[in-house]
Amino acid sequence: MSADPLAILFQGVALGVSLCFTLGPQSVFVLRQGLRGKAAFEVATICSLADLALIVAGAVGFGALLSAFPSVAKSAGWGSALFIFGYGVKLLADAALAGAGPARSDAGRTRTCAVATAVALSVLNPQVYLEMVGVVGSVALRFADTDRAIFALGVMLVSPLWFFGLAMGGQRLAARMDSRRVARAIDLTTAVVMLGLGAALGLTEFELQ
Repeated sequence: MSADPLAILFQGVALGVSLCFTLGPQSVFVLRQGLRGKAAFEVATICSLADLALIVAGAVGFGALLSAFPSVAKSAGWGSALFIFGYGVKLLADAALAGAGPARSDAGRTRTCAVATAVALSVLNPQVYLEMVGVVGSVALRFADTDRAIFALGVMLVSPLWFFGLAMGGQRLAARMDSRRVARAIDLTTAVVMLGLGAALGLTEFELQ
């Protein structure tokens, strides 16, 4: 083996931490569900499994495909900005409707919507592909096969810890935020974060033209 396996593992962990700390839409949504105390662990599980699958895809070489076609990466960047911005608009609309009408307590529907949103943010969000397939894949391809698997494992260790940590942290605060007004404030805050992320991504793509 060309390098110390433990050092390679730590490189993967370091990259995973740096990607998670960018606070993408998945992370914001998991934290939101934890704070609301609704389907938090289901959402964390979906986001974790999606990340693990995409990390494996990047490690086996799909990242090289993205690098070979920069136009695909650019289109994905614009798509990510529009997707995240659109989700922020949806959250604003949901918060406005929640404030205008009586509170609803359809737990089954709420759980289904949360799971569906988590799947959409994990599968339809191009930013996830750019990070977990493009970035992880481009770094992983620098290693030999065995070392690449160790590196990918290091990245994979981070996502479940991150998402379940957000869900648990949010749930610990949920008891102090058990009111309709605070729940609406959470939605509004999440919407502002999503709108900001979408606008920042769009501005970055515009400057790169």
